Amino acid sequence: MNNFPPLPNKKSIIDLTDEKAQHYWAARLGTTVEGLKSAIRACQSMDAEQVQAYIQDSARTRKLWSRDRTHLFG
Repeated sequence: MNNFPPLPNKKSIIDLTDEKAQHYWAARLGTTVEGLKSAIRACQSMDAEQVQAYIQDSARTRKLWSRDRTHLFG
């Protein structure tokens, strides 16, 4: 049994080699498996924090664009 405290700066790396891990991370980050893979390619990182930030920024951008497009093109 490991009695050491967790490392404070330990990064969570997304593992795409395991199908269960793909579904876990997709659900945890609020996207689909394909969306997860796309986000990893786009941000060129498998660091969960960076991928999550990319997904959140993308969702925010889509929401703003949708609102602006509706306003502009009615």
